[in-house]
Amino acid sequence: MTDVCVADLRSRYSTVLDQDVPGDLWVADFDSGVDATEMRHGLRGIFEAHREVARVLVRVDGHPIGFTERDTAFRDLGHAGSDGASGSTLDTGSSDGATLPGHSGDYRLITFVCGSAACGTRELRSYYDERAVPDCPHGAMRVQL
Repeated sequence: MTDVCVADLRSRYSTVLDQDVPGDLWVADFDSGVDATEMRHGLRGIFEAHREVARVLVRVDGHPIGFTERDTAFRDLGHAGSDGASGSTLDTGSSDGATLPGHSGDYRLITFVCGSAACGTRELRSYYDERAVPDCPHGAMRVQL
């Protein structure tokens, strides 16, 4: 494609293109199996090795998915975990004590009943907090054992 054709296309699509893309566009290709942490490390490697690069086009399996800038690649994502070797931070959610799949067997519903024998009011709760014991018109309810 000639430079004239490229200029025409840039003009035609000017409303959807980022106009400050440098002439020497850097491209980073990744496989779809790569996770975000590996991609971040790869992009950081490009930016560290080539200080003149300000923006990189990211392609996954050959398809452009967007641009990333130096600041984005080096953004601190928090302290959820570390990759161990370099000490750099991993993506949010890595090693943060998130719950495991499946149902927990450690929970039981707590049944609160009215203290009046004539009242049949019941309430179920998943927690017990003595500061927030449920009430009925006859007063505070009690835990049924």
